Amino acid sequence: MKSAAKKIFPIVLALSLTACGLPSGKTAAEKAVSEYSGIEAENMFWEEYPTDNLFGLTAVGTCSDQKISTIVLAFDNPGKGGVDSGLISECTRVSGVCPYGYFEFDESEFTEKNGFCYVRLSFDSRITLNTVMFDSGDERCNIDFKNGPELTYCDFRDRNESKWMYQSYDTSVQAWGDITDRKESNNACVDIGPNVYTKLGVDESEYSASKTVGSVTMIFCEYDHENAAYNIYGEVDKEEQTTLSFYLIDDNGLAKEQDVFKLYISDGGSFVDITPSDYMLTAEAVDNSYLSVKMQSSLLGELSEGDYHMEYGPYSVDFRLSEQTYEVW
Repeated sequence: MKSAAKKIFPIVLALSLTACGLPSGKTAAEKAVSEYSGIEAENMFWEEYPTDNLFGLTAVGTCSDQKISTIVLAFDNPGKGGVDSGLISECTRVSGVCPYGYFEFDESEFTEKNGFCYVRLSFDSRITLNTVMFDSGDERCNIDFKNGPELTYCDFRDRNESKWMYQSYDTSVQAWGDITDRKESNNACVDIGPNVYTKLGVDESEYSASKTVGSVTMIFCEYDHENAAYNIYGEVDKEEQTTLSFYLIDDNGLAKEQDVFKLYISDGGSFVDITPSDYMLTAEAVDNSYLSVKMQSSLLGELSEGDYHMEYGPYSVDFRLSEQTYEVW
């Protein structure tokens, strides 16, 4: 039967037990916690695990102040699951993964004491740590905490075949699951064909996205939406943006710019006003023959499939958006 994981809540308890003498049969995790003597030891919150896993992971300690978070990974004789212990203790690079990309730790320290390998990592407290990655040549060991811990070993040394090994911790039974593996040939023939994708676009299958009033024709031509971009701290680097593009063609000359814009969506047989309060209009004369206009907004968000009505000054146009399939060679 696999041994159970347990939590040691105040570290003072562990220290008092050490002072009084721990009973025989102490688990590897308990030993690893009691042996750790880093500067944050008294403030560490520890999670303990059985050592029967890919990397010999036996305890994870965490602490944080207002600016710096520290995580300590303790390994007991790493490699019991068949993975070379040096891949972690002698790795060439250790880095982190957060919800918004990769990052480098501010500090990384590897120490060994009484058979345990401790990896101490510090990083900005604004970062949410999902994964710690240990790289050694063409091999990688991942410890994922998002749903975990989950362990992954990646082997890319064979140019003809890539290999992976996986193992997850089941919190309901407090034990590691079985190790599973996967292999993938790197020599499979690649079918060179078009890159097929779908996106929301103008659907003119039932009616044209244009309307003529007097000498002026308004034509809706394109919808585009870009998601917001974030830095590793989860802060917005670039706000999301919705762009609606349309033309004004005047048979009597260049159409004039307008200041008023309105957007409606069909809902239950009537049009509902969804004009964003932050809309910005940009107009440009093309070849001095027609007016190209873009409406941009960070508040409108991603539009859905459906029928829309747009007004630009005294001009208007109805259009439909639906998922369109595109091919790029």
